Amino acid sequence: MSGRLHYGSESTAVQTQLVRAHWARVVVAAAAAARCCGANPKQTALALAGVQPFAGCLQPVRLPSGAVVLRDEHNGSVESFGPALNMLEQTQAWRRVLVTKEYLDGRADDCGGFLHLAPRIIRAADFVVLVGERAKRTGAALRSAGMPGDKVVMFESLPEAAQFCKREFVEGDLVLLKSTRPSHLSRLWLASFGEVNYWLPECFRICLCDRCDQAGPARLVAAGGNASRAASA
Repeated sequence: MSGRLHYGSESTAVQTQLVRAHWARVVVAAAAAARCCGANPKQTALALAGVQPFAGCLQPVRLPSGAVVLRDEHNGSVESFGPALNMLEQTQAWRRVLVTKEYLDGRADDCGGFLHLAPRIIRAADFVVLVGERAKRTGAALRSAGMPGDKVVMFESLPEAAQFCKREFVEGDLVLLKSTRPSHLSRLWLASFGEVNYWLPECFRICLCDRCDQAGPARLVAAGGNASRAASA
């Protein structure tokens, strides 16, 4: 997100590492606080430019392949899914990919009505990767809504999905990883940086995988190689 910062007659350009305009109010509030503390526009712009994206909140991560993943696995509510899809639809990329789990399984009463998002997903994504034990039913729902069959792949196994993502995602791809912390889909992008040994189908920890002391080598790669901070250029 970028823009201009105005303090009376003073003005300067601001380039942040945050993704999309929903952060604008936060940036403005921070700039106002900086002004109250005596900072000038250039000092404020420099400080804002150094703010890292929040982990798992539309956080960009560049994979070794050159593909960029927008991590959005911190909050998986219906309300957060819509803005994330808007961002994906409005962003130019060679291929826009959605990777998600359990959102279109057809059980509207149990899953908060995620099925109604299918038309928006079809508009926003050129390719969809579905993960989980209900992936086939989710894929069928998407296809029934009009998604071409060759643009949807389904995996019940998380390790198989990780191998596919590591092999298929290339430079020019923009990948929206939309999930929840308990689903632990973070391992899909961590696997691109090194071997992941922690593939339990169920994990009751609610932290993000790159911040977990059980994630093994992948956690070390993320910490040592700045994987979780590798924002798009």
